[in-house]
Amino acid sequence: MAAEAARVSAPTSRLSRMVGWRDVRAAAERRLPRPLFEYVDGGAEDEVTLRANEEAFRSIAFRPRMAVWNPSPGLATRVLGTQIAMPVLTAPCGGMRLVHPDGDIGVANAAARHGTIAVVSSSSSVRALPATTPW
Repeated sequence: MAAEAARVSAPTSRLSRMVGWRDVRAAAERRLPRPLFEYVDGGAEDEVTLRANEEAFRSIAFRPRMAVWNPSPGLATRVLGTQIAMPVLTAPCGGMRLVHPDGDIGVANAAARHGTIAVVSSSSSVRALPATTPW
């Protein structure tokens, strides 16, 4: 029983030490077979869109507003007519079962648990998603 508890809590403790996407990427690079990591990490064809997206994200600057009173802070918003808990959606990625046994269904369930939308790939197992899952 104690061994099972240690096995279950180990990934959680490793995940809690990850601060940003670079930490998650480095962990994936260490754990996944090279061809699989390159598939997950790369972009389509010559990766022009991938580079443009990275550049666009780097151009965004957040201005923290400290000491500003907000009586009811919240991240909830509406996307395509669906109320979600935060302005974060999952990205479509085919072949999710290559990196985790739950695959797209696990991603969709996690999105639903956290009150957001799972955007699924055309190569996903969408027929198996629960009807209540927003996607």
